Amino acid sequence: MIIESQKRKPIKSIIVVVVVLALVGGGIGLYFALRGGDIKGTYELIEFGGIEWRVLERQGDKALLLSEWIIDRRAYLEKEEGKEEDEERETTWEHSDIRHWLNNDFYNRFSAEDKGRIAETHVTNSDNPWFHTLGGNNTIDQVFLLSLEEMVQYFGDSGQLENRPSETTYSISDLFRYDDARVAYEAITPRWRWMRSGTPKEWWLRSPGGNQFGAAQIFAIGEIHVYGISCSKHAGIRPAMWVAL
Repeated sequence: MIIESQKRKPIKSIIVVVVVLALVGGGIGLYFALRGGDIKGTYELIEFGGIEWRVLERQGDKALLLSEWIIDRRAYLEKEEGKEEDEERETTWEHSDIRHWLNNDFYNRFSAEDKGRIAETHVTNSDNPWFHTLGGNNTIDQVFLLSLEEMVQYFGDSGQLENRPSETTYSISDLFRYDDARVAYEAITPRWRWMRSGTPKEWWLRSPGGNQFGAAQIFAIGEIHVYGISCSKHAGIRPAMWVAL
């Protein structure tokens, strides 16, 4: 469950109100943040493994976490060595380089104790709802990216994903009703809570894009780009995982 402002009233001034709580055991810090400007409303944040995470949902003693900041910039599928352009390689989440990186290099940054808290997740890889690009096989991952469907589920749903406005519509823009909540910044270092880069950046979703050579993403302004961009381009990464608290 996302904890946020009921009325989503704009907050014109930049305000940060932090209420720090202590959780017993595990060394996890929990606090609530009320921010103005780019992100409006309140939501729950947890520090885990030296990184800040936004709580998207709680189920019993587990929570679905999404990194609050963009923790890296990588290609969904790296170019083949020796090729300048590599837009002819088809891929799905199952075979993507970004999935391999998240579940190996990134996952192995955590301590053995923290790894014990990260749950294996059965990840559903649906086809693109507008362009019918195949999503591929479902997977089992420790770490993953959000899908188009999860994006509207946890960040607000205008109904455009289910009901495409027109055949020439390639992106979902909610005119800042939900866009603001999807805006993300690169972390200067994940261990510093309030330090971030000066401008928002685009970030990947795991869903396929308008064809098998691309993947969906979130624009820097928070708009959902359903058609997406080439898998060989570099974009931001916001990992997601289910963690026992």
